[in-house]
Amino acid sequence: MRHWIAAGLLASLAASPVLAQTAGERLREAAYIGTWTGTVRCVHDPGLWPDDECDRRFTIEIGADTLHVQQVVRSKKGRETSGEVGAGKWGFFRLETNAIAVAMDTGEDTQGHWVETWTFAMTLKDPDQLLVHWTRVVNNTELARDAKGATFSILGIGELAREGR
Repeated sequence: MRHWIAAGLLASLAASPVLAQTAGERLREAAYIGTWTGTVRCVHDPGLWPDDECDRRFTIEIGADTLHVQQVVRSKKGRETSGEVGAGKWGFFRLETNAIAVAMDTGEDTQGHWVETWTFAMTLKDPDQLLVHWTRVVNNTELARDAKGATFSILGIGELAREGR
């Protein structure tokens, strides 16, 4: 009788979702919600800001219905400038371990009308580490097509870590 009880107990534990779940399943179910920080190394620099380093430090705060991005840009002299990017413009889309955050905006400045897109394509390496590809694409539509800065893009790759765990 004891053997039957022990066998039944072992069978029920083996069927338990906690024990039966694979590492891949746990990763696919891991939450993106939280605050992620890290440095994205520049792969392509358009050379428009010769006094600044191209690498960026990002903090991405992902909520149930919100997303905020802060960036820190460091000058070659060591001065840091920080600010929010795309405030109120972000969309977030997820499929299992992968996600995309995208913000699009348009406006006017001293060079005229501009259109800008930021993207973060990301995948969970584990529940607390993201691999991130970052892009920024800008079109200053009123500049001559061959003018410096008329259209440009920046591309970077890096890892972000979850804060507070």
